[in-house]
Amino acid sequence: TGALHHAVHKGSAELLALVQEGFDHISPAEYRAIDEKWIGTPVAWRVVVRRFAWLLLTGIVAVLLLGGGNLILGRQVQRRTAELNRRLADLRASQDDLQNSRQYFATVFNTIHDALFILDAQTFEVLDINQRMVEMFGYTSRQNALAHFKRITGGGTTDTEDGTRQRLCKARDGEPQAFEWQATHHDGHLFW
Repeated sequence: TGALHHAVHKGSAELLALVQEGFDHISPAEYRAIDEKWIGTPVAWRVVVRRFAWLLLTGIVAVLLLGGGNLILGRQVQRRTAELNRRLADLRASQDDLQNSRQYFATVFNTIHDALFILDAQTFEVLDINQRMVEMFGYTSRQNALAHFKRITGGGTTDTEDGTRQRLCKARDGEPQAFEWQATHHDGHLFW
C-alpha cells in the first residue's frame, strides 16, 4: 500500500503542523479509499484463480467429455460401417448366388427334352413355358405360345376343369400328380 507524505517547505513548522492536523482527521477507511483510488489495489491472484478456476475446470471437463464422446462415436461409426460392409458383402454374395441359381434354372428349364410350364400356385395361371414346349406346339416364340396356351392345351383332357384344379391343388400341396391331356398344335392338329 502506498503512504501519504507531507509535502511542505523546509523549516515551515507551522504549515507542517496544520497539514499533520488535516492528516489526523482522515479515518483509516478514507485512507484506504484514497489509496485504492490513486495507487490502486494489488491483484489478488488467489481471488482471480478461484474465480477462473471453476471456469477453467469446466472448460477442461467439457473438452474431455467432447473428446471422449467423439472417440466413442468414432468407434461406434467404425463398428457400424464394418457391420454394414459385411452385410453388403453378404448381400452381394446372395445376389451372385441368386443370379447363378437363375442361370442354372434357365439352362435346365430350356434344355430339358420335355415340355414344361410354370403355374402360379394360387391362380394356376401359366407364368412361363420352356423352349421345348414352344417347339412341340409349333410356335416360333415363347410369347406367341403363352398367348395361346389355353387354346393349345384345350382339346380332350381326361379331367373336367374342376377336376384338373383339384389335382393342381394336391400337386401344390406336395401330393404327386400325373396329368395327360390332348393338346392342339399351332397348325390345328391334336396330339397327346
